[in-house]
Amino acid sequence: MVLESERVRIRTLTRRDLDALHAVWSDGKVMRHLEPPFDRAQSEAFLREAGLSEPPLIYGAVLRENGDCIGHVIFHPFEQEDEYELGWVLRRDCWGQGFAGDLTGLLITEGKRLGLRSLVLECAPEQTATRHLAVRYGFLLAGTSDGCLLFRKDL
Repeated sequence: MVLESERVRIRTLTRRDLDALHAVWSDGKVMRHLEPPFDRAQSEAFLREAGLSEPPLIYGAVLRENGDCIGHVIFHPFEQEDEYELGWVLRRDCWGQGFAGDLTGLLITEGKRLGLRSLVLECAPEQTATRHLAVRYGFLLAGTSDGCLLFRKDL
């Protein structure tokens, strides 16, 4: 899969992305609402199991201007085959610049192209920026799941 906006590209991950992704996944501030920061072995395992799997559960988020991998996006079936989960985990220096919005827009467009019924987005209640972005892109609060807020957008 390759999806592009003016500023970002979503693409299949490769083993060469490990260093860039480990820098994201080992950052305590990035991971604070997700899980404890990863050590190198955990990053390698997560890349292998989620990014290099077939089909992948996550994809690379890349800057178009220079090809830098700035994190990953989540895009995979959720509870039913025609409903996908989406999300993103980005390195800190990319926060607040609109990249998450760009990525969300690309994934919504891809969901429509695939003929999906709906998309879901999960986040911790404390993730106010994620909640704001979900609402901005038309996701509605649908409940909670394992302590996370669950937002859904019908396509």
